[in-house]
Amino acid sequence: MVDHAGGCDGLQTLDPLDERVVRAYWTADDLIDRIDRAQFGATLLGRLASTAGHYWKHLTGKLLVEAAPTHNFHVLGVYPWSRLLDTGMPQPLHILDSCRISWGAVVGFTADRAVVRSRPLMFEHGQLFLGPDREVPADYTVPEGAFVPDLAVGDRVAVHWNFVCDRLDSAQLDRLEQQTEWQLVQTNRRLSTTGHCG
Repeated sequence: MVDHAGGCDGLQTLDPLDERVVRAYWTADDLIDRIDRAQFGATLLGRLASTAGHYWKHLTGKLLVEAAPTHNFHVLGVYPWSRLLDTGMPQPLHILDSCRISWGAVVGFTADRAVVRSRPLMFEHGQLFLGPDREVPADYTVPEGAFVPDLAVGDRVAVHWNFVCDRLDSAQLDRLEQQTEWQLVQTNRRLSTTGHCG
């Protein structure tokens, strides 16, 4: 990793599994502001594009404007699913909404699941956007115990594939929301100019 000024700033020495790196990738914490997005994108494409296969022909320099060192960039930009939204099949939107890191508030519990109020990803008129709040059940335990300890009504959480994977404070929630909105703007710009095949 390299910061905007091109210096080290300690980023190159961070282990990829360092908690700060993982959190920045998942919830867009401020560590990502120190990473040159163009260099990140070019490095990523350089490693993936030549070996990714025919389903990944979209991994070209045109994708660099969307590049961000976050999971949501990989979901909306790198994976092919946003290019299949116009097919009329429900799977692309379901996969995009499930795999992106979403957020919400715990509003209750059933016998074995939390109920989370959150905004789903929607697709209309060729554009992706966050819809109105809805309440959905979400898993929060694994056989070894609760993934987020002491989960309670009112907690604000991150959700991945219908699983509560993290508790968010106000700053983390704001960052995740801002990065998601930014990513949607970039994705929609591409969808507007290239359609589902771009």
